[in-house]
Amino acid sequence: MRAEGVSGISLRLAAFGITEIEAERLTLDEYLDRDEIAPCRKIVAHLLLTYFRRKRALDARVNARISRPPRPEVSALLRAAATRLFFQTAAPRETTVSVAVDLAKKFHADKFVNAILHRVLENETPFPDDAQMVLPPEIFRRWSARFSPEILAQLTKLFLSEAPFTYRANENALEIPGAQKVPAFGKFSFYTANPGDVLASSALAKGQIYIQDPAASFAVSLGEFSSVRRIADLCAAPGGKSLMLAERAPQAKLFLFDASARRQKLTEKNFALRNIPAEIAVARAQDVTGVYDLVVADVPCSNTGVFRRRPDALWRFNGAMQEKLLQLQQEILFHAATLVAPHGKLLLSTCSIEEEENNLLANQLESEFPAFKRMDGGIVLPESTRDGAGAFLWQKEEL
Repeated sequence: MRAEGVSGISLRLAAFGITEIEAERLTLDEYLDRDEIAPCRKIVAHLLLTYFRRKRALDARVNARISRPPRPEVSALLRAAATRLFFQTAAPRETTVSVAVDLAKKFHADKFVNAILHRVLENETPFPDDAQMVLPPEIFRRWSARFSPEILAQLTKLFLSEAPFTYRANENALEIPGAQKVPAFGKFSFYTANPGDVLASSALAKGQIYIQDPAASFAVSLGEFSSVRRIADLCAAPGGKSLMLAERAPQAKLFLFDASARRQKLTEKNFALRNIPAEIAVARAQDVTGVYDLVVADVPCSNTGVFRRRPDALWRFNGAMQEKLLQLQQEILFHAATLVAPHGKLLLSTCSIEEEENNLLANQLESEFPAFKRMDGGIVLPESTRDGAGAFLWQKEEL
């Protein structure tokens, strides 16, 4: 019998989310966007975000009490329940165990789940915060070889923390109670405030606010665009960086492409709300044609720069996945280069802090297209007030 009430529903949805995400059928973002999550999204989101941040230690605690691995659905239920037991302490522990046991009846595993969770509760040792016991093994291996112990410790601390709620706004942001300005790139203004106040504000309804991380301003702030007349954004949806481009080059005509019809609906909505004209079309980046003064390639990436919002991304990271991404990134970037007008500009943007997806990819472009001269760019690591990102700007010169 299905457990009733918010406690049971949210635990069931969190457990199912772990199953779907670990099977790589959905990302955490995609799962939380599902309609059935909406009634208790905040609780489920907190459970899943916490689980993937503490996955290494939580898995170890559960697995230490199991002699033989159960079916995936039961394993996910145990880990979701363990997350609630240790990190959602508003609910009495016995209530959480009881709810999990009730949910386990569907799998004829109620006695097993009851026994394992009581054994798990016997370990009250504080959860470790050191990188080797927190970060996924592949990420720890890469980052410990690349970064100093101090930077690695800082990245680990950020991984365990909640991402700040930030937004870009004009002077109307000052009407939001308690709004505080946070650092950004270029002349863009970013703030942080209570999410409820921002979401309920008239400024958001009028399009004077765009919910966004300050790291998004890094790429768009590179270079100078006063001479640009035609801009193509090849991976535009939902339009956040494109809106910033419209501010930086109000004289330019915008052509916004994306392969996702659903996400392009959001691009259309965002531009219509702000009365900014743009040609918006559904198309793969590799299929775009034409000649443009500025071509933007905000390529799909591993998301290792946005791990506070997408902690599951670090657990998906592996060599095979990155190799597949690198091939796609190169394909998009190289095609983007063919669309750049003489003396035009090419802008690469990623949400990754990996060298392969940034500096090495930039080097590959320059080797293949020697007419493109790098003007600016690099990688910015995550900080307390923003995510990490990579960006590079080139100008096409005559050889």
